[in-house]
Amino acid sequence: MINPEGLMPRAKRGEQPTPVLDSIRAELFPPELTLEQELARMSSSELLGFKSIVKMLQTIYDPDQKRNYDLHVATMQKRTPKKLQKLYADLMRELQPDLEYKPSEAEAADKISLPAAT
Repeated sequence: MINPEGLMPRAKRGEQPTPVLDSIRAELFPPELTLEQELARMSSSELLGFKSIVKMLQTIYDPDQKRNYDLHVATMQKRTPKKLQKLYADLMRELQPDLEYKPSEAEAADKISLPAAT
């Protein structure tokens, strides 16, 4: 007799998590850490370098350029990995949330454009 679902039926495949599958899942899709947890994982020298870069980014940040922290960091740190860019922007947002550029309602409405009628 041939099983129509193959060697591993679907019902059994998803029901029983195993330590091996859990470890693979955790390695491929690690849970997202908070800013505090990410900073705690850094060594003292990494943290020192991280703080100096954030300080430099804050010094040259100008909200009049109409870009938020994420865009500012992405512009200034183009070759930095995205995950690290996100940490820089998150720390800047944590330290000085009032300074971050936020578009007004009129500017946000201008960005939403309707398709031209043909």
